Amino acid sequence: SETVTLEAVGSNASGYSGTLAPETVTITATIASQTGMVPDMGWAADAPGNWDDASRWENDPVPGPSDVVVIDFPDLPQITHSSGTDTVGGIINLAGNLVMAGGTLTAGQIENDSLLTLTGGDLVLSTGSGATGTLFNTLTGVIDIAPAGQPVTLGAVGAAAIANAGILEMTGAGSANIDAALNDTGAIVVRGGTLSLNGGGSASGFNITAGAGGVLAFGTTATGGSHTFSITGGFFAPANVVVDGGTLDVSAASAVIF
Repeated sequence: SETVTLEAVGSNASGYSGTLAPETVTITATIASQTGMVPDMGWAADAPGNWDDASRWENDPVPGPSDVVVIDFPDLPQITHSSGTDTVGGIINLAGNLVMAGGTLTAGQIENDSLLTLTGGDLVLSTGSGATGTLFNTLTGVIDIAPAGQPVTLGAVGAAAIANAGILEMTGAGSANIDAALNDTGAIVVRGGTLSLNGGGSASGFNITAGAGGVLAFGTTATGGSHTFSITGGFFAPANVVVDGGTLDVSAASAVIF
């Protein structure tokens, strides 16, 4: 909530003019989270910065395991996690560019309505402490995986999962592993490099595309086990598709092109 002091200056019908006594008004704004998360702190200004810079966060703490943080500014400020190990209860990215460039960031739940960029390090979804361990990429959300000289991992602790209703794309060279279950109703696009889906899941529609030079792999789980990824719509893969340790179940209602 925000506290605002109002001062009225003017005159009324009885001829009084002057400055009235100031009134203090508390205004409470509710963040429109689609996952029901309620933030208790947020990024402080519409400007870029590093995740571990306490001065960039409201009230100057770096978020901790019990915190749900929100990013919501019109200029989509870039917040970069580049080193160290951090854990938060949840992240609501309504309008920002959250960049995972290094280190490890663990979250009990993530809602991405904007841009989530993965260039390095480990972004981990965890079901610990009763959390859902879900990354919800909404209709307006984009997850851009663009490895910058190091592997990228979207990891999982417990029965963590990704619900993708937006766009998940691999745009850089190199490799990336998604160890959480991925359930897709949006679009998965591999433009370059190798994207390995290792946690099983499902997809529907003409929404999985491996472009020229891109490799879409279905690999073993993080613990070396097997899994099944089911595709119930169409599948268009003009480049390489590798099934190694997983099972690709294609029950298409429309064309399947390899």
